[in-house]
Amino acid sequence: MAEEPRKLPEQYGALCYRCGIDGVEILLVSSRKSGHWIAPKGNPSRGLEPMTTAVHEAWEEAGVRGALTGEDVGSYLGVRSRAGREEQVRVHLFPLRVDVMAADFPEEPYRRRRWFRQHDAADAVHNPGLARIMRDFVAPEVTSLSQAS
Repeated sequence: MAEEPRKLPEQYGALCYRCGIDGVEILLVSSRKSGHWIAPKGNPSRGLEPMTTAVHEAWEEAGVRGALTGEDVGSYLGVRSRAGREEQVRVHLFPLRVDVMAADFPEEPYRRRRWFRQHDAADAVHNPGLARIMRDFVAPEVTSLSQAS
């Protein structure tokens, strides 16, 4: 009998964005371990819905607050370190339109953050699945504006 595939642990993150004259920009943060550019993400918090966890991670890791503008925009395979070893996880991203960026936030001493044009953000990340989600993302505000013309 064939073995059922093991369900991967899940993490939840925010695709933090803003819309400007030059199009969509995406906020990335540096990972604590490697310094690579990533989207804010983290482990599920007991008693919190996935979307709420994504908002919480955006605050802790990037110091941003805003409005969730939709459901999960995609998921990708990532890696997390736990108890000194690496483990594969499935990361689900939720779109968060950034309204406020704080100067002080919980992980500010450990992370850098930077706004990238959408295609540059996709080029800056090392994970191909995350890059694909960033390239394919269409902000609701952009959709609404283009449908109005």
